[in-house]
Amino acid sequence: MTDQAAANKDKVLEAHRLVGTDEPAATPADRRPWTRHAIYRSRICIATHLSFLDPECRMPGDVDEPKAALFRYLRQVQQTVMDHGLILPLAVVIEVPKQDPETLFVKALKRWGSDQTWHRGGFTLYLEEPGEAVKRRLHDLLNPTAEAMQGLTLDEPHDQAWYAARLEGAAQKAETNSHPWAADLARLCAQHLENDQPAPEMTNGVPALNDWKSQKLQEIRDLADGSARP
Repeated sequence: MTDQAAANKDKVLEAHRLVGTDEPAATPADRRPWTRHAIYRSRICIATHLSFLDPECRMPGDVDEPKAALFRYLRQVQQTVMDHGLILPLAVVIEVPKQDPETLFVKALKRWGSDQTWHRGGFTLYLEEPGEAVKRRLHDLLNPTAEAMQGLTLDEPHDQAWYAARLEGAAQKAETNSHPWAADLARLCAQHLENDQPAPEMTNGVPALNDWKSQKLQEIRDLADGSARP
């Protein structure tokens, strides 16, 4: 990323900043062990940037209390935003340093975002490495770049002949795998497409697929009758 691009990201984040950084010593007790870096607002969403007070993300005890504290804090942010007449989705971006091996707490943290019973769809959770990765995620959340959809260009037209060829290929594969009935059915459909005819069940008013089914049922009866003979 160029210096100019990085500066532009910083300007976007600064323009959308609502609340700044906590002093670690001033972090409210009910929010510990989380510290706030900033809360941002755009026309798209509210984004909260947090990190763990311990830079090594070590949690000697149970992870339930940090999880509950995070949930309480994010609900508080949601309620405060609503009290000011803003109805916007909430995203939280948490700094997580790259670890090898990862602490048990980080392993647990990575599972929280998919815990629907916990967050109940009230917010989205992103884990990013400190520095540029966090800035990029916040910028994408607050000021996403619109991308033009590219039209699909087919290498070859998907006409009746194309589908007939695919069905014939399926028939040959079925024969190779000793599935003669599947091969017959695929080839029946391919023949109708090659002849530029309507679907088999509508050809000349005769239900061709029913004819095929009746033929196969008769073959089963013949086999059964033959096996019953002494």
